[in-house]
Amino acid sequence: MQGRAGFTLLELSIVLTIIALIVGGIMYGQELYRQSELRSVVTEFIELDTAITNFKTKYSALPGDMRDAWDYWQTMGCGANANPVTTANPTGCNGDGNSELSEMEGVRAWQHMTLAQLIPGSYRGDFQDNPTTLIPGTHIPPSTIEGGGYMYYHRFVYDVRRKNLIGLGISGTTTNRSNLQTSVVSGPEAKDIDSKIDDGVANTGRMQAGFASCTGFAFNTTGGDYLMSATTPSNACILWYVGTAE
Repeated sequence: MQGRAGFTLLELSIVLTIIALIVGGIMYGQELYRQSELRSVVTEFIELDTAITNFKTKYSALPGDMRDAWDYWQTMGCGANANPVTTANPTGCNGDGNSELSEMEGVRAWQHMTLAQLIPGSYRGDFQDNPTTLIPGTHIPPSTIEGGGYMYYHRFVYDVRRKNLIGLGISGTTTNRSNLQTSVVSGPEAKDIDSKIDDGVANTGRMQAGFASCTGFAFNTTGGDYLMSATTPSNACILWYVGTAE
C-alpha cells in the first residue's frame, strides 16, 4: 500500500486558516494592550497635574521651586544642603522660588512630591549617580508605556509662552539628561491622547506636542494637526501638558 505524498488542499487551507486566526488574535491582543497603555497615559497626566496643584495649595510653592523644602525634609534625603538646586549645586534641596522650574528643579520636584506623600514612589531628586539617562522609577515618574517617563520644567511650546509643563518621553544622555529628547508615542497615538484630554490639535490647548522644529508627528504648519503618517515615535516630538498650578 502506497503512503500519502502530502497534505490535501483542504487540509492546507484549514492549517492556513488556523494560523491566520492565531496571528490575528495576537495582533488584536497587542492593539488592545496598546490602547490600554494610552488610556493610562491620559490618567497619569491628569493625576500628576492634580498632585502638583495640591502641593502648591499645601505649601504655597511649586515642587522643585520651593524655597524652604530643606526645612521640611532635610532629614529625609532631600539633597545635601539648603541652597537652591542648580547645575553648579546639583545636591541643593531647595528651589529659587521664582515659580519657573529649571530643569534641575524639575528633577528635584518629583522628590519633593514623594516626600510630601502626594505621589507614590521614591525619587533621587538629582542624577549624581551619573546615569546614562534619567531612569523612570529612579529619577522621574515612570509612564505605563515602557521606557517613558515624566519631566516637569519651565519651557515653551507653540502658543504657550514659557510655562511649567509636564512632558512625556525619554530623556537625553550625558549633558542632555535633564531634557526629554525622544517620544514614546506615534502621531496617531499622540492625537488620541490629546483628543481625550484636550482639543486633539498639536499646537493649541492644554496638551501640545514638541515645538516647531520637531520632525515626525508634531506641528503641521498648515493646520496644527498631528502628522498621522508618523506611525512610529520620533525624536524631539514630545507630548507636553500645560500645568494648572503656576
